[in-house]
Amino acid sequence: MEFMLAPSESSSQRITFKKAAKEAFQYLKNPRYSVEDNAFTLGQKVHYCFQIYLLQLVFLPFLVPLIYVAKKMTQAEHLEIDQKNWAVVLYIILLGPLLEELVFRGLLRFNRKVIAFWGSLLLGGLGWVLSPNSTFKNASVYMVFMSFPVFYIATEYVKTTLHEFWKNHFKVVFHFVAVSFALIHLGNFTNIHNYLWALPLVSIQLILGYFLGFLRIKFGFWYGVGLHIMWNFTFTIISLLDNS
Repeated sequence: MEFMLAPSESSSQRITFKKAAKEAFQYLKNPRYSVEDNAFTLGQKVHYCFQIYLLQLVFLPFLVPLIYVAKKMTQAEHLEIDQKNWAVVLYIILLGPLLEELVFRGLLRFNRKVIAFWGSLLLGGLGWVLSPNSTFKNASVYMVFMSFPVFYIATEYVKTTLHEFWKNHFKVVFHFVAVSFALIHLGNFTNIHNYLWALPLVSIQLILGYFLGFLRIKFGFWYGVGLHIMWNFTFTIISLLDNS
């Protein structure tokens, strides 16, 4: 059984920052597998996404000092954007958000392809960690591609069970996606010496991951992509201006 998200009183009413924030926090307190909200017009959905973008900005004054302390504690250094390589810049702004939404928020709706991808990725990652030398590490990379069709075929026989698991344990899936999304961004840092303080380094991505998940469930895949692009665009431009 799928559930509707809590109605926004009336889709014809003006969408305010307060209303969008209230709905987001109410959902995040109790994430649930629900159908998309089609009571909004396209313009209302875009405006709603912009309110969530502003909500994310509200957290920055609290998170920036936390990240500053974490960088000192871990001795981490943030990777700089190559201003001369516009392919990298465009990847960060456009292609990166699209791929990350497919990989992470793609899990929030039951999808055999995404599940097979994650299964093959985890298998390859395990092989990489346990590999004694570079030859086996290279083999683990090929393992990711070779095991994907195996996982995909295998899920055909248990898809009903998996779908029920997705709905019945959606909170676990939702939190797993948000935390995994944050942790993968530890790759933006080098020379991390104290991993006990590493998670605050990606606190911005952690909160962003929860808001992206909320929008993915409420309005659909492309609205999460849109917010992700807008967020990356904002901070890429700030980074480029700061380093110019």
